[in-house]
Amino acid sequence: MIAFTYLCILLFIMIFIFYLMYLNNKKSPKKIKLVYDSLLSFSYFPIKMITMMGFFNFLISLIVLFFIIYKKATGLIDVEGYASIIMIMLMGFGIIMLSIGILGEYLWRTYDAARRRPPYIIEKGDITKDD
Repeated sequence: MIAFTYLCILLFIMIFIFYLMYLNNKKSPKKIKLVYDSLLSFSYFPIKMITMMGFFNFLISLIVLFFIIYKKATGLIDVEGYASIIMIMLMGFGIIMLSIGILGEYLWRTYDAARRRPPYIIEKGDITKDD
């Protein structure tokens, strides 16, 4: 709950700053869109980031699984169903993110192959000249 509150405050501050930038300079949104497009539109980075986040989320959920099993065995968790619900959620979200990332990588590679770019560039030159 506290993390959600901090996230809302951070988003409010970011929106407020972007609004002030927009009021001061009307060209700022175009620059922000250009940065967004250059980072995310033609890049393999977001897909790779989703895959890695899913993988690390799954690994962290496995580590948390051992802690929850230990706490449940020692009797530190009194609430029934807490351990199973938390572990299903953590591992499920990790597997879903990993699956989406793998599908995205597959689609990106298919898109790269469909563009039919040559694997190399041949420089045009004068073939009659000898160096």
